[in-house]
Amino acid sequence: MVVRTLEDGRSRGDLQAHRALQLLLQLTLAYCKKYQVTLSAAKTKLLVFSKSSSDLLTYSKLVNPIQIGDTKIEFATNAEHVGVLRSTSGNMPHILQRIINHNNTLGGLLSMGLSRRHRANPLSSLRAETIYASPVLFSGLATLILNKTEIDSISLHVKETVQRLLKLHNNTPDPVVFFLAGCLPFQAHLHLRIFSLFGQVCRLRDGDNILAARAKIIFSSANPSTKSWFWNLRKLCIQYQLPHPSEWLSARPTKAQVKSMTRSAVL
Repeated sequence: MVVRTLEDGRSRGDLQAHRALQLLLQLTLAYCKKYQVTLSAAKTKLLVFSKSSSDLLTYSKLVNPIQIGDTKIEFATNAEHVGVLRSTSGNMPHILQRIINHNNTLGGLLSMGLSRRHRANPLSSLRAETIYASPVLFSGLATLILNKTEIDSISLHVKETVQRLLKLHNNTPDPVVFFLAGCLPFQAHLHLRIFSLFGQVCRLRDGDNILAARAKIIFSSANPSTKSWFWNLRKLCIQYQLPHPSEWLSARPTKAQVKSMTRSAVL
């Protein structure tokens, strides 16, 4: 699946934005032809991201010239790419899908004794949830830039899940729930996954990859974008008093080193 994004083209002109997209598509087609890969127009999605709806956005959809061969690529609102549901409305569709899949996975484990009416050991219930259900919930979340509302919605779901597995009262305070469970809240788990993901970027091809190059540009920029995943990573390193991400790129720490360094800091 190929996902192309088009930002609101006020600054550089609508026509130029379309040309840039079409050139990217032509490069993709040339790559496919060279390596004998068939690009399916039916599976190609075109998403448009804009801060607000405008006449320019409506006009862009009407005069859209993007096509593969003789097939015109229409605009879409959702597209799943590498397991992440991308949507023009934000991250909430992917989050809701993760929560639904997590509940379905957890529901399949209730017959093992996880139900409230059963008398299973709460520790065993939490262990089963951690192994089989948590990976479903966290899938793809570390790659997204989440706002406070999105983080709060997932945090509430995680807290309620742990609370029910421990068979605690609904009004039990969050710190008590996680203290009795002996586990970390959602944000801590998310931060650990973000650090682990960046460690993989640092080690990929010994640091010679397009993501590492993009990270270096972001860290050296005088006016970095606050919507940048790498800039949010920098904020997390400051929050936990970890080495600057630029040092990670130079040192290329191993998986064990990243886990030891970040886990102790988060704990």
